[in-house]
Amino acid sequence: MPSKRKVTPRAILLRAARILEHDGWCRNEFSNSRGHHCAMGAIRVAAYRLLPKISFNLRVRSIQKCVFALAEEVQPGWTDPQDAIINWNDGDTRRGFQVIAKLRKVANAV
Repeated sequence: MPSKRKVTPRAILLRAARILEHDGWCRNEFSNSRGHHCAMGAIRVAAYRLLPKISFNLRVRSIQKCVFALAEEVQPGWTDPQDAIINWNDGDTRRGFQVIAKLRKVANAV
């Protein structure tokens, strides 16, 4: 019988940071033709890689926990956490290393 390991928001956020390091970072799209991801795209990819066989609803809840934690760190008080992350990620002065560092910071705080 397969083990039922619990995948935490911390694990997803840390995997998202590694995905950005490995695949590359982008803005203005979840993923681009070169395989780079934005913060939201990397979180989604990380959740799908870590949780490939769970129900869609459980995976969405895992992603939401990560999104709420990251959004509160990068744009506190925004009504829509996903929009907060997208807006922050796509900022003109934002760089990939900053996104990776923030993912790690939030991962270590959740």
